[in-house]
Amino acid sequence: MSAVENAKNIGGTALGIVALVAFMAIPIALLYGAATVSVWALEYLPTIFGWALTIALLVLTPLALIPPSRGIAGNGFVLVSFVFGLLLWLFALAYTYVEWGLMPVIIGILLGGVGIVPIAFILSIFDAAWGVLGITSLLIVLTFGSRALGIWLVEKAADRQIAIDVERARRDAVFPATRID
Repeated sequence: MSAVENAKNIGGTALGIVALVAFMAIPIALLYGAATVSVWALEYLPTIFGWALTIALLVLTPLALIPPSRGIAGNGFVLVSFVFGLLLWLFALAYTYVEWGLMPVIIGILLGGVGIVPIAFILSIFDAAWGVLGITSLLIVLTFGSRALGIWLVEKAADRQIAIDVERARRDAVFPATRID
């Protein structure tokens, strides 16, 4: 082996190590950035929660009581459930990061992204942070409850529309003309 080939091998190995470190550092930097943003967003979460809950209670609930607008209300509840889910995820991420650091955040994210919520739930029990446990539980109930309600309302609206279409088709049925000779 010549000195040039040795230099190429060493350079290739060094470049591979640098690429591996960069490949591993990028997700950690993104997680650190997401955790930092979630802590910053904690200030705005109550306002967003208030708006989402107000829309759900004062706009979507009356719409759900009117049969022709149940589909709109159902879609609205599903949309609001995603807002509640995002708030839940950001709250759990911020709590886990502030109280326990980056390692539990990494573990929670590695558990499919949503693993941060059970991690925060368990850690709040260990910390006896009952307020955090209550907020997390409330957001879990609101997320899945509003989503289930929205799906149910959309199904009811679809059933109603099918019944209307069947009745209209029965009423407006065109019978073939018969020839009288």
